Amino acid sequence: MFCLPNIRRMSEQAEKARKANRRRRSFACDGCGERFNIDDCRRKNQLYFIEEWHDSLSAGIKGILYFCPRCTQTI
Repeated sequence: MFCLPNIRRMSEQAEKARKANRRRRSFACDGCGERFNIDDCRRKNQLYFIEEWHDSLSAGIKGILYFCPRCTQTI
């Protein structure tokens, strides 16, 4: 039998991550796994990518994707 994920729990986790990320400056890239610091990227005028993703079945964010400057060039 197929079970749907607990959407409320996923939404709560994503909202907690969103609030915590406002204070964070360093992230692990979802593409290559390397850590990057957004302050360093801004100083060097490099592009980086932080995007919230949503589920079409419910309101709110479901997760956040992070891509470093090197992986952003390939997107």
